[in-house]
Amino acid sequence: MTNHENQDFLKFIGISVLVLFLLYVGVKIFKLQFKVMEGLTGQTSDTGTSSNGEAGSAAAYSANIKAAVVQMQDALLIGKYRADYENILLNLDDYINLLMLKTSLNINLNIEPEAGKPNPNMANFAALSSLITSKTSLNSVMKYIDSH
Repeated sequence: MTNHENQDFLKFIGISVLVLFLLYVGVKIFKLQFKVMEGLTGQTSDTGTSSNGEAGSAAAYSANIKAAVVQMQDALLIGKYRADYENILLNLDDYINLLMLKTSLNINLNIEPEAGKPNPNMANFAALSSLITSKTSLNSVMKYIDSH
């Protein structure tokens, strides 16, 4: 094969792989859309068919959630690894505090926003807000671990 034929062959292989990948993604999206449409019509669910809509399968749905909770409890073994989990959460809390400090120090009061554009500092304030929400979430997880 000549160099030109090699390039054409590689292009063909590349295009074939791309087409196959796009077909794969299309099938996945179609399956997802089918599941969403199936859920919207209320015809079937993982717990079976119900003529009573959402409420008709509520007990089975609750049982499925409880089974998932038990499975996670068995996997996480909170009683056995409580101290390790608490150390992780405390370290994450320190990490978030440092990120909050770093973000606060990056606020520049000397910049003037361009006309029609948001103040560049707003991104830092949004990051601070997100970080404080993360701290609240960590505190909630810590309370949950302490209750078990």
